[in-house]
Amino acid sequence: MLLNEMTLIIYDTETSGPFVPLAEVIEVGALKYKAGQLIDKLQILIKPERPVPDDIIAIHHITNEALLNAPSAKQVAPQIESFFKDGDLFVAHHAPFDMALMAHFFESTLGRNIETKAMGACTSLLARQLIKGVENHKLQTLVKHFSFEGGQAHRALDDAISCYQVFCKCIELFNSNRENSNRENISSEDIFKKQGYRLPWSRFGLLDLNHSWWPKLNQAIIQNKSQIQIKMGRGLLKNQWQQVKPLGVVRTPVDGDYVAGFSILENKKKRFHMADIIEIKVD
Repeated sequence: MLLNEMTLIIYDTETSGPFVPLAEVIEVGALKYKAGQLIDKLQILIKPERPVPDDIIAIHHITNEALLNAPSAKQVAPQIESFFKDGDLFVAHHAPFDMALMAHFFESTLGRNIETKAMGACTSLLARQLIKGVENHKLQTLVKHFSFEGGQAHRALDDAISCYQVFCKCIELFNSNRENSNRENISSEDIFKKQGYRLPWSRFGLLDLNHSWWPKLNQAIIQNKSQIQIKMGRGLLKNQWQQVKPLGVVRTPVDGDYVAGFSILENKKKRFHMADIIEIKVD
């Protein structure tokens, strides 16, 4: 499908933490574009079930007091799904993170992931391929590099606007590397090839995880267990039980799905790739 024919949803989330299933979406900001024209926008604050930790508030400055009278996730989920459901391409910076958070948001409120065959485009992945001469490819670094009007960093709608500006710059640079090219004949497949991955919504939920150990791990994370035991099929501690404080899970085809945890033995945060986990024990 050609980019100029698609309905683009450019969005960002602010959350109560970095990992599902504990992290809750507390703000959604989204823009809807068709043929390069803004046709709709959305900005919603969402009251979480648990207080937002101080270290997370320090990032986005959305206080628990500001969320006190906001609607619940279940109240706003149908409105957000309605906005998202006609999108042909979902664009976000670090898209796998936002897609995982939104997939969990829909699963926990609607009992299912959003019903769409549309894919995700990641401006971070695209920028790494197309934008050179920058210190890093964080959204605010790119905003500063190109002197975009960035708004308030780490607020969902302003970051969505910045994301759209970076996306347009990526498309412009992509065009400059192709002969006889313009925005009208760039396809979604061109975008997926350039970013290196296909990012379907169905890839990011938790309900379809079928590992035998997943229900135990899920419960341990939700109950904030101080430690569990993990046996891995690879690595220096192969086939040995390791004591781990589970922090959450990350679903992404970019790095491979993994459990984020703190290794008690090694005294550091580690990634425990799901494909390599043999068994999990919870006391």
